[in-house]
Amino acid sequence: MSNIIIVEDDITLGESFADVFRLNDHAVDIITDGLHAVEQIRSAMPNLLVLDMHLPHVDGLDILNQLRALPELADLKIAVVSADATMVNTSVALADAALLKPISIGQLLGLLDLLN
Repeated sequence: MSNIIIVEDDITLGESFADVFRLNDHAVDIITDGLHAVEQIRSAMPNLLVLDMHLPHVDGLDILNQLRALPELADLKIAVVSADATMVNTSVALADAALLKPISIGQLLGLLDLLN
């Protein structure tokens, strides 16, 4: 079982993502605000992070840059998600995967391949 964190301000969408992962026997936490996301991620040390790019208070790209600068999270697999194609294209170089919303169940399940 892997530990997955979803950073998504749309609670319904975050729960939908989480349900897919939980049904596949993974532990999931959801963070709905970017303000304290980096601290929470550092504390939890997840195996996979699903990171929305448009968040309240702190932009997803800022969070992504901060996480990539932390040596203790060098092995963290990060998938960025956004409805904004420009934002997805901008962040793809720093992420292990980038998905454009709307996201299918198949695409979410494909993220689990990053854990292998």
